Amino acid sequence: MRTVRYFLTFILVLILFDSSDCLSQADDSKKFRMAVIKYKTVEEVKETYTPMVNYIAKKLGKQPELTIIMDESLAYDLSDDKFDLGVFPPFPYLKAKTDFPELEVFASHIVSGKKTYKGAIYVLESSGIESFMDLKDKNFLFVKPTSTSGFKYPKGILREHNIDIDEFFNYDFSGGHDESITALLEGKAEGIAIDTKAYKRLSPEDKIRIKILKEYEIPYHAYVLSPNLDEKISKQITKIFLIAKKNPATAKMFENVLNIEKWVDCDDEHYNPLRRYLGIVRVKPQMNVILTIKESAQKDLEKKDDIITIIEDEIIHELKDEKRFSDEIGEQKFERNYYELEVVLSLMDGEYHYQVHLNDNRIAKGDISYKNLSKLLPEIIVSSVLPIPVKVPTNSGAKSPGVPLKVPGLNRTDIIS
Repeated sequence: MRTVRYFLTFILVLILFDSSDCLSQADDSKKFRMAVIKYKTVEEVKETYTPMVNYIAKKLGKQPELTIIMDESLAYDLSDDKFDLGVFPPFPYLKAKTDFPELEVFASHIVSGKKTYKGAIYVLESSGIESFMDLKDKNFLFVKPTSTSGFKYPKGILREHNIDIDEFFNYDFSGGHDESITALLEGKAEGIAIDTKAYKRLSPEDKIRIKILKEYEIPYHAYVLSPNLDEKISKQITKIFLIAKKNPATAKMFENVLNIEKWVDCDDEHYNPLRRYLGIVRVKPQMNVILTIKESAQKDLEKKDDIITIIEDEIIHELKDEKRFSDEIGEQKFERNYYELEVVLSLMDGEYHYQVHLNDNRIAKGDISYKNLSKLLPEIIVSSVLPIPVKVPTNSGAKSPGVPLKVPGLNRTDIIS
């Protein structure tokens, strides 16, 4: 029995691929499909983005379709060609980029003339608190666990100062930025973390009672195109976005309840400071790729010139071609970032049979003809660990290519620290 080992590193989350969940290409080609993760009330999001999707669709000669997403499935939906464009708040974008590296931000929006907004950690002037260390054992209020400015970002800042909030002070969530600042003024909290807009709404008398302990900037939303879009369409949409403000017809569109003034070009590096404070690492776990050829198959394949080497090379090529992988090779195992992918090939009654295992969990199996070993088999292996559909021709000789199964240990929380 022949066993060949390769070590690769990669970014991925294992996601079920459901081939039945496809949209009609004929119908979708006539639409411009835009989705927005809800970050304000549904009414505010709808009122702001409906004129925008209408404008872009008209420019493209398509029918507008706006969807407000209530959760963070948007990244998968973009990769699965259910939408043409997605609008992500900053933290969901970072998680999406970690899970789906092929997603690329191309634009953001401007509010009050800036591509970022500010948050801050506030205390009372009269408190005597001059540094983070003075917050030890004090009562502290965050906004809510999902708030970037009111929890995730300030928590990251405190972590950089070696402060574990669970051990350092007593904290709770107020439920709102205004609620937090009211609690601070009323003496119910000794420190708060909020969006600075809540501070700006205060009266001059209340403002002078409050001191900024730390201020921080947070990028606005990421506009991301589906990687499945034709390159020509992608460039057309990008151009429409970036010159929209120059069109007099958009004046009313950019007078909206969310105060979006215009769209501007943006790339992934714009969100790097946020990655730092949120503790998000674009982890590339080690993958040990093992090709195991059973004795029956090995005897047969050894008669076929260099077919074994070709199969090995194609598997590695297909995995690297997905751009989740680096070219680094190593044999050191890291418990959290190490996965083992084994492909077992056997021969029975003149037909080849394959099994794909990830960390000892079988995630795909099937039969395949000799002529498809070097091309179709590597594609099936990739589809078993990545959310990429593989079209199997009816005359390919591959039967039951297998349905990827979700393997414990490979989900989005495993690569978000």
